[in-house]
Amino acid sequence: MGDLRGAYSPAHEFLIFAVKGRHILNGKRISDVWAVPRDPAVTYIHPTQKPVKLAEMIIEKSSKPGDVVLVPFCGSGGDCVAAKQMGRRFIAFDVEKQYVEAANIRLEEAA
Repeated sequence: MGDLRGAYSPAHEFLIFAVKGRHILNGKRISDVWAVPRDPAVTYIHPTQKPVKLAEMIIEKSSKPGDVVLVPFCGSGGDCVAAKQMGRRFIAFDVEKQYVEAANIRLEEAA
């Protein structure tokens, strides 16, 4: 990612958490820096694919079963898989048709 020889390799990514009004997180308070292992590169469908475990952590802390999760950049569908496995509904979209199709296949396989 970025300049591979002239810059340090980032060890974290920023996540935007936005809600309307005040939102109380579920469970115990946790740090704002999480160590989540990457999925093996050979399993990647999308160049910036995130681990399903990361989505599970966010969904668990931020919603209840039956809630709707918005996934505005669904990419390979990992967030959708996590939402489905955790009993949440979701609305997802992406501008790249190939990734929407890949996400749909991934969701079928996760059933």
